[in-house]
Amino acid sequence: MIDLNDDVILANNMRSRAYVKYTPYTVGAVLTTRNGKKYTGCNIQNNGIQSYCAERVAFLKAISEGEFLFDSASKSLNFLFCSLSV
Repeated sequence: MIDLNDDVILANNMRSRAYVKYTPYTVGAVLTTRNGKKYTGCNIQNNGIQSYCAERVAFLKAISEGEFLFDSASKSLNFLFCSLSV
């Protein structure tokens, strides 16, 4: 059983780092690898076509560090928390 308490806290904290000039929606995400390491991300908006969602930022950080196997992905929005276990 995966304990999501830390993921809730981490995802909520990442929302404060979101760069959102165009909408009021802040998003934080946490990926947990099979070995227990956690990677975080936040949404990054711009006025062009290449904004980044929080999940993509977390995945890019993990993959760039050589991580490819994950146990769970969690996401926190202004009004919702959700999690998926693999």
